[in-house]
Amino acid sequence: MKWLVAVLVVVSLLGAAAGAYLAFFRGPGEEPADPESKGVIIDAAEGEQILAVASEGGRVFFVRSAVDKEKACDPPCYRAELRELGPRGGQRIMGREGEPTVVAVGASHVLWGASGVFEAAGVDGRASRLISAAGDRVAVDTTHAFFAGIDLTRVDLVSGKVETLVSGANAADVAIDDRSVYFVEPRAGVVWRLLKSGGPRTPIAKELPGALRLALGRGRVYVATAGEGAGAGAVWDVATDGTDKTKVASFDGRPVAIGVTRSNIDVLLWPGAGRATLLTIGTGGAALVLRQLQPPALAVVSPSTKPVEPGMVSTDRFVYVPSARGLLQVER
Repeated sequence: MKWLVAVLVVVSLLGAAAGAYLAFFRGPGEEPADPESKGVIIDAAEGEQILAVASEGGRVFFVRSAVDKEKACDPPCYRAELRELGPRGGQRIMGREGEPTVVAVGASHVLWGASGVFEAAGVDGRASRLISAAGDRVAVDTTHAFFAGIDLTRVDLVSGKVETLVSGANAADVAIDDRSVYFVEPRAGVVWRLLKSGGPRTPIAKELPGALRLALGRGRVYVATAGEGAGAGAVWDVATDGTDKTKVASFDGRPVAIGVTRSNIDVLLWPGAGRATLLTIGTGGAALVLRQLQPPALAVVSPSTKPVEPGMVSTDRFVYVPSARGLLQVER
């Protein structure tokens, strides 16, 4: 028995010595692993950023942008690729110049771009065409793109024809189903619905000040509102016909994305600078922190950078979020 005790003592001393050795060579305050790299499935190499992410029918698409080293620009010039998530960095769909921070995908088309200039194409990257439209929140179906902005507009994906559905909508976000378009008007605190073809709009929820983001799921409309102070922000569950609404959860912060799955509601909070916080809300209604992250950033006048508002894709198992380190895959 004495020999067993002696062996355990020796093992313990060796373990302590090894720990001290590693701590010495790591340096003070240095962690053995980089927490920011946890969950990164697509790395952002030097001069690269993962700017945006979208999904359709179980497929996940992302925008990778890199400094164009063949051009001497200040701020730097970028080239971007639209890729579908998969092995070895994913499949390349198409490329373009610039730094597109918006991407939306429908069953047959993809649209990406920024600052009023977008490119629409088939999901295979073919038959692309340029589209001019105002707004940085967009939803895409098989024939049209719907843009939220000062006006709510509809753009034909083939001809590029722009139609105004609601003038002076002041829409912060837009979502669509088979027949209708839904958008939020933050200052009025109203969620609106109208037919995709246009016509009169109908309020389906009122008295939701700070309504910023919405998503469709489970046959309902889910709205994320902003607020300052503990519990001032919230997620609301709204009937598509406006017959009822229920407050699902509260949080503190400014939502920049919301996603809905069969069992969870995910909300990404970002104040416009600093770190973003990913929340998930289960059946109990409690908002739990899944991850904090540094959003991607683009170089402006050297050496300054400008952060990019992060987006999000929610699936039943994972949440995908662009970060400064690359594309994160966060498991619930």
